[in-house]
Amino acid sequence: MSGQIFQATFGVGRWLRSKMLVCATDGVYLPQMHALIFIRERKGITMKELAHAFQVTSPSATALVDRLQGMGLVRRKHDSRNRKLVRLFITKDGEKVLRRKMAFTKQMIAGMLAGLSSGDQTTLLSLLRKVSKNCPHK
Repeated sequence: MSGQIFQATFGVGRWLRSKMLVCATDGVYLPQMHALIFIRERKGITMKELAHAFQVTSPSATALVDRLQGMGLVRRKHDSRNRKLVRLFITKDGEKVLRRKMAFTKQMIAGMLAGLSSGDQTTLLSLLRKVSKNCPHK
């Protein structure tokens, strides 16, 4: 059974990634989208905190933020108390891109769930939440 579950989840994940690539015509790919969401939710997060949350090195986080800043989607601001700290904020353009991407994602997921009844969707959500609790998020 676990092999069948793996194949099904792998297939869904592959399909989702392929659709996200279609949506990335503006140069914002899935990792950048995740970073935008994270920065929006945690206004003023530091580069070190972002690197830790994404389980990447500081140089990798810097490269990701450099790309987003270059596109005008995030801005860096030195901390007023400790100038060594650089805090991250999403820009208005970043918010616009994120809204557009989220609308596309919602449409895509609605299409995936179209063949499921409301009850099936509720069951799926419940099961995904249970599985998610078993997955390390840190």
